[in-house]
Amino acid sequence: MWQPGRDVDNDVPAVLSILLPAEDKSKRFKSVVHPSPKVWMNHLEIRDPDQVDDEVAKWLRDAYDAASLINTP
Repeated sequence: MWQPGRDVDNDVPAVLSILLPAEDKSKRFKSVVHPSPKVWMNHLEIRDPDQVDDEVAKWLRDAYDAASLINTP
């Protein structure tokens, strides 16, 4: 999680960046980049704590579960 106003011109209070091993086409992501074959970086703007819901929790679980796969050669 990071504060975009410190690095880019943006009024969003926080951005949650979630590294996933596969593409997720959710419209909730502000941007998605694919920097390497095993990595999809998904950026979710957070304007209200209620946005961190069950779907976000699932993405975080998926990211946690995939961490060992992403970091292997």
